[in-house]
Amino acid sequence: MDAFNEFAKKHGAYEEPEFRLFRYDTDPVQWFMSVNGEEKHPITVGDLSSENSFTRWLLGRNQSIANVPNNKPLFKQFIERLRLASEKLEEEPLPFMQTDAGIKEKLAHFFGNNIPLLVRKWGNAALEGGGGQFDEVRIKNNKVFFKWEGLVRYLELAWRVRGKELDAVKQFITDHGGHNRESGRGVRRWFKWKYWLPLDVFDEDKLARWLKPEEYEKEDVEGE
Repeated sequence: MDAFNEFAKKHGAYEEPEFRLFRYDTDPVQWFMSVNGEEKHPITVGDLSSENSFTRWLLGRNQSIANVPNNKPLFKQFIERLRLASEKLEEEPLPFMQTDAGIKEKLAHFFGNNIPLLVRKWGNAALEGGGGQFDEVRIKNNKVFFKWEGLVRYLELAWRVRGKELDAVKQFITDHGGHNRESGRGVRRWFKWKYWLPLDVFDEDKLARWLKPEEYEKEDVEGE
């Protein structure tokens, strides 16, 4: 704690928040943040990328936002100082969080259930954004869009994924894909506020089976 905080604490004045970053040196790096020495919480690359995202992360944990720099150059300097001072976590991360492979495996099961259903229902139109209101996934521009709530429900029921593991899944999606925040004219209603991943995150064999399910089912039957 710096001299300002020491003085403030002694005299009951405003205490400047103390931010500390921690990391697992995985690929990509997994980040955690502690505020004022409290518990470490996962924080994504997206949360650290802008003052608005970081402010939302703090408010979600009922932490003060008074000390967040309010312009881009100062915020970048602020994050860079935290990054350079970040502490490596030596304890072993949760098995699910050690590599991207575990996360991809769970995601592949989810999309492996939903993409073939979409293609069977809508045919070639499914590959160009087609689908219905109640479909869990849609495909457009070589991306698979999906409802976060549906993915969470599946992961919780099928794999008992909870808490920090869900945070790791969201970080993987943030690092490799994104969140469609566009709205207004020209954006089809279903796609608003959906998360997405590029299809090429998954290997070619899986994609072929998902996107042409009938062909592979026919081959499987003939091979029996």
